[in-house]
Amino acid sequence: MMSNRFREHLEPDNKITSLPRRMICHVPLEEVQGYKEKLDAIVEIGGYSHVGKMTLVPMESFEKVSLQDAIRKLSLLRNKFPIIHLYFQQVGLKPEFDKLLLQADQIVFWEDNPERNQKKKTEIISYFRSRIRNFAGRTIRYVDSVNSIRPEDSVKHQKIFHKEETFSRYLVSRMRGLALGGGGARALAHVGLLKALEKENIKVDVVSGASFGAVIAALYARGENTETIYKMIYKFFGGLDKPFDPTIPLVSFFKGKKMIRMLKQAFGSTLIEDLKIPFVTSAVDLHSGEEYVMDRGPVWEALAAAMSLPGMFPPIFHGDHLLVDGGVINNVPESLIRQKGADIILSVNVSPLRDEAIVRLLEDRKITGKSFFKNLWEDLKYPPILKIMGRAITLEGREITKLRKDKMDLFINLHIEEFSFFDFNKFREIIRKGEEEAEKHLEEIYDLFYPGKKFLKKKDKRNS
Repeated sequence: MMSNRFREHLEPDNKITSLPRRMICHVPLEEVQGYKEKLDAIVEIGGYSHVGKMTLVPMESFEKVSLQDAIRKLSLLRNKFPIIHLYFQQVGLKPEFDKLLLQADQIVFWEDNPERNQKKKTEIISYFRSRIRNFAGRTIRYVDSVNSIRPEDSVKHQKIFHKEETFSRYLVSRMRGLALGGGGARALAHVGLLKALEKENIKVDVVSGASFGAVIAALYARGENTETIYKMIYKFFGGLDKPFDPTIPLVSFFKGKKMIRMLKQAFGSTLIEDLKIPFVTSAVDLHSGEEYVMDRGPVWEALAAAMSLPGMFPPIFHGDHLLVDGGVINNVPESLIRQKGADIILSVNVSPLRDEAIVRLLEDRKITGKSFFKNLWEDLKYPPILKIMGRAITLEGREITKLRKDKMDLFINLHIEEFSFFDFNKFREIIRKGEEEAEKHLEEIYDLFYPGKKFLKKKDKRNS
């Protein structure tokens, strides 16, 4: 399939200010099983995500009509429908429709074997390249199967879709993104958020995460449901008194080997580009001080770098780069999935405005007068200095997030202040609280992803 995707109505920060108007032309290059049914599904799914009306019109309805009348008819349709899907009922292009095709914003080729029709597509693309101003000639592909296509088997500039819904939303610039913020153990609340979305059958097309939020995002991107994610978290933290491995604090307080072992067990040799949902995360390169984006390579390796909190875990070497936790400068990585093509993004923060756990720790010392060393002995698993470091990093990330959140499509804050950065053993309570908090925002989320559609609560759905 070939597409010249217009992203009109954009502000300087790439946020869409109004819904797009678009005409898409579908061209079957060979007999495709279920072609019309798939077209109907694309229009239906796109309609859920787009507030405007859309229609499906056979190109053959313009036969035996003068060019002037055909263009007039198209103009009337465009005034009535923001999104128009024109489609050829028969295989191939017809020369008499060239002028109408030049009116299209996108041309989609339908085929079962993209390589078989490569010559034909090249000829068509060359023809339109000389006739369409600002022709991008970008190639996209919707893969109607569960099999991944490796990058080396794909043509340059190709965009792969493994889901009909994602492809449908792409065509109308309504691709959904989900950015999960970091926050240590608090990021486990994202599992509760995903559970709330799962109950309402709300799906996203691109995901990102910072720090431990990246782990939850990657599990979701692999196609896991929340029940499976919960079981994996229980496996890692359910029977562990100390989920991390202390060491002599020359470079960091923890060796990080236990964390890497857990990541390898969870993801094995899986590559980011093989995940069912596009995923991206980031780290900070200590050499350059810049954000280092990771959207390719082994999943476990990217997550190890994304979680290497300075002072707590040692930096990760990645080629010539020395990487630490990306949440330090981008704790709710909305910008990463905006660059990956997401049009509307739900950004979720779990870092508290006031960290009650560290406040209670310091106030308890002041009131009781316990010695510093006695407190250290009572809290050997996570020394107070680690909690102070965690609090300092949380504050830094929070201030950066506060500066950016007003530019985000929808920013929600899950209030889980009663849990600390290291409360991994309280994963059950954190996940439960995350779900409760997410449910408070379901109407906002629904309005973001289904504009113009009324959100029905569960009891209303049962009564309707």
